[in-house]
Amino acid sequence: PPESGTTEIGYSVLRAYQGLGYATEAATALVQTAFQEPGVRRVVAETLPTLGASMRVLEKCGFRRVSGASAPGIIRYELARGRAPTALLGAGA
Repeated sequence: PPESGTTEIGYSVLRAYQGLGYATEAATALVQTAFQEPGVRRVVAETLPTLGASMRVLEKCGFRRVSGASAPGIIRYELARGRAPTALLGAGA
């Protein structure tokens, strides 16, 4: 786990498989894996404002929009351990 307690996830789905729930499944698995590490207190993800489906995936997983994106025009999302849905906390939470 990172010293800061924050880790970042990322995912991508080929166009032919978009809209089938794979991104939500992948994001869920990544968050569960991250929160199995006791030192991880927060998971972040970034996306573009034109990627509405990606924004919806993050919101379905419990992420909330925050400031502090890595570059102008990027949207940053965050999920704190204390705000994560129980299903996303995994066995080590």
